[in-house]
Amino acid sequence: MNTAQIHKNKVAGQSVFTDDIFPKDLLYGITVRSRIPRGEIRSVAIGDLPPAYTSVMASDIPGKNRIPLFRGGMPFLAHKEVNYIGEPVILLAGPDYATLQNLAYEIEIEYNDQTPFFSPEDETEERLTDTITYSKGDVRSLLEGGYNAITKKYYTGSQEHLYLEPQSAIAAWDGQNLVCHVATRAPFLVRECIAEMLGLSNRKIRVIVPEISDPFEGKIFFPILVAGHAALLSFRTGKPVKIVYSRHEDISFSFKRPATIITHTSVIDGEGKLLGLKTDIVFDTGAYNVISDYRLKSTTPALFKQYDCDNVDVNVRFVSTNKVPAGRFSGSGEPQIVFASELHASIIAKTAQMDPYIWKKKNLKLLPEGISRQKNKTIIPHAIAVLDEVINISDFLRKYGAYEAVNKRRLTQQGMETPLRGIGISLSSRNTGLEPQKVLKQSVGVSLHKNKKVTIATSLVDPDGSKYSYLADVASGILNISVADIDFESIDTSRIPDSGPTMYSRMTYLIGKTIEQCCLLINKKKGKNPLPIEVKRKIDIPDGYNPANDKKVPTPPCSGAWEATVVEVEVDPVTYMTTCRGIWIVIHAGHINIPEAAREQVEAAALQNLGFTSMEVLDFKNGRVYQNRISDYTIPGIEDLPDIRVHFLENGSGPEQAPSLDLGDQAVTGVAPAYIAAIIQATGIDVTSIPLIPETIQDRMEEM
Repeated sequence: MNTAQIHKNKVAGQSVFTDDIFPKDLLYGITVRSRIPRGEIRSVAIGDLPPAYTSVMASDIPGKNRIPLFRGGMPFLAHKEVNYIGEPVILLAGPDYATLQNLAYEIEIEYNDQTPFFSPEDETEERLTDTITYSKGDVRSLLEGGYNAITKKYYTGSQEHLYLEPQSAIAAWDGQNLVCHVATRAPFLVRECIAEMLGLSNRKIRVIVPEISDPFEGKIFFPILVAGHAALLSFRTGKPVKIVYSRHEDISFSFKRPATIITHTSVIDGEGKLLGLKTDIVFDTGAYNVISDYRLKSTTPALFKQYDCDNVDVNVRFVSTNKVPAGRFSGSGEPQIVFASELHASIIAKTAQMDPYIWKKKNLKLLPEGISRQKNKTIIPHAIAVLDEVINISDFLRKYGAYEAVNKRRLTQQGMETPLRGIGISLSSRNTGLEPQKVLKQSVGVSLHKNKKVTIATSLVDPDGSKYSYLADVASGILNISVADIDFESIDTSRIPDSGPTMYSRMTYLIGKTIEQCCLLINKKKGKNPLPIEVKRKIDIPDGYNPANDKKVPTPPCSGAWEATVVEVEVDPVTYMTTCRGIWIVIHAGHINIPEAAREQVEAAALQNLGFTSMEVLDFKNGRVYQNRISDYTIPGIEDLPDIRVHFLENGSGPEQAPSLDLGDQAVTGVAPAYIAAIIQATGIDVTSIPLIPETIQDRMEEM
């Protein structure tokens, strides 16, 4: 299918999603879940099921009852114990969904209740599932040396994906092979996990991805559980089984952004120079740790990496609680880390009585003259470039000084009838953190047919066709054919190679580069070999980069994208409602291949980060998701959409020509710290937690 057909189907309402598929003899599947947060399963009473209805428990799983992700501790079905409210215990299948609901309600499960843990601060050795440590220098000596130390504890809450279509899957076992339709961005990972659960080879499992809405990161790992349950029921019944979550079920039991508790203790001298930093980070993993992946481990030690600090001590702990598991979310933990780090930087600057922009410039690492062109040494000049540009386009310095003067006068006056205004700034960078061993096993295919048309085969899942447009453009330029003559294979593991899970930065400089290599090889073969010509290449990370050849896809970066963000806010002094007056984002990500698509992506990510910061409250009450209906969970609406201005600094903006860097997975981490810094300036309150809602602002102002 080409990009034009994707758009045509969506506009005409002809796109086929998972829930639009109805195979012959279809059964529905339903999940019976734990009603307690922690305990041993003492007994299960299912009773006699009507004809054509089937139940499945953990003891019925023919292979391994585990999801082999990261630490591999999460079961498909609870066996002897349950660890969160909503953990799957029993699966039911049958022809009538209403009957299934009644049968599920009548099932009795008895437990030996155990004391649950709901806070990661209730840490014990058995609940500590992973750690990351990093240190250099001697922070302890600085803390004991009488320097000025600033300690703050920062909290970030959970967040719901709230994608357009709830989780769903259809599986059909014919006695020899299993076909699974599932909305996922990792079809080969789903195949691998189902095969291990059923005790089959990967060749026996075929995963097809129908149409899918843009789910950010919400449909990479959790679909494994849904598809696995549908596959297990089909394997047991020999009939197709469909599982479609209700919105209530999806919000209550799908993976969330992990909540964090981050404590920074910084040591500064009398001029505001950062001498040392001691950081303690606790991730609330929920019942099972499926978040401590390679990228998070590779990026966490880089806290405050843009600032010159010779003494650093970082301790990261992943602590399990009896809540629904946390999962992969845009940024892989970096939005939480950057929120705490950059807000702390603003607090340091205020303590040192310095403008935050001046403090950042003063504390940035300075590279020796002539070193900027060496490998891995281009980062700081780009940091300065994005900082200077965002200051310029947002008029930050004038506004910051004006708001400081106005708000100081307010402290001496009674009554605050006029709106309170503030402005904040942040600086951050990000790297992909891809695990090389996994990348080397993945590949892409390109075929030139007798009719001179081209087919690209990749497991990249593209909801709107914009990524396919870019890849088609790459192939078109090299093969000298029209983009209209380039099609993409449907996402079907029996027809495409494994290009890895869809994480969009991979598309630009891994999949794109590999397609380029395939096309160049086809050009070499065209004069010597008859058509069709099929080429398959493993994804590699090339070393060279030739900026003179604009037909070539830039190679992977030696450093990630840099982002500087300014946020301006206005707080109503009566209702404490906050209006975001503007967001300015400047990004250095090397060459931007599709500027308009990149700008839209950054704007969407900025809005997601704004919701995370200012309104998306997701509480747990005794282990249960409290805002578990779509009407209870507040996300930014059209009335909340601020003016977002995105500027890209491309080649020539820094000291050297730069390749395309890690923009694709850009989580826009800078909105949260800049927003809260602006609130602090506007109101004078002490805020170190998000999401920040009007009720919290009111409570803090009444405490002043």
